[in-house]
Amino acid sequence: MNAETAKKGRPNRKALIIGAAETLLRDRGFSGVTTRAVAEAVPCSEGAIYVHFEDRLELLLEVLHASLPEMLVPLHALRGKIGKGTPEQNLVTTLEGLLIPQVARHQFTFQARYANSSIVTLGLQGRAASSQFDDDQNLFRLGSYFNLDAFASRRLNNKIEIFCAVENVFNQRYEVGKTPITTLGPPIQVRAGLRIQLGQH
Repeated sequence: MNAETAKKGRPNRKALIIGAAETLLRDRGFSGVTTRAVAEAVPCSEGAIYVHFEDRLELLLEVLHASLPEMLVPLHALRGKIGKGTPEQNLVTTLEGLLIPQVARHQFTFQARYANSSIVTLGLQGRAASSQFDDDQNLFRLGSYFNLDAFASRRLNNKIEIFCAVENVFNQRYEVGKTPITTLGPPIQVRAGLRIQLGQH
């Protein structure tokens, strides 16, 4: 075996570090990607990580570039926002003026119901929310959405009632999370059945 072959046969340490970090990101989220955890997963020393990456954020950016490129823009913005002061000063600078995570600034709900015991009972419920952020640093924006649910029932006699309920009537695709990966709300769901009243009315 010549020297060139031996060199090619050695594992790529940088690739192993990135692979370990990506696995940790998917399993544990951002907080789980520490240099100690990555070093244990490779395995290697923590110092070996800094041979290839300036800091933990640079490692995360490399992972996201390969697997979740849509997250790179907000993370680059965060790096530019954090200063060179103390951790406490950087935290204040980073969080100042930010919105509370997972709380929309504007929300709207409505309910409508029609009931005629001899014919049918109908119900509608709508929910709307403006865009919001999934994280406390306001990096990952969740889009606005409108969701509509519907319900109908009809009594066949004093003891039996049929019903049908539809959630997310328009089958809207809306985001409910982006850390560590984008998660969508449930699609349209339909339930139907019979309600039977036991005993005397």
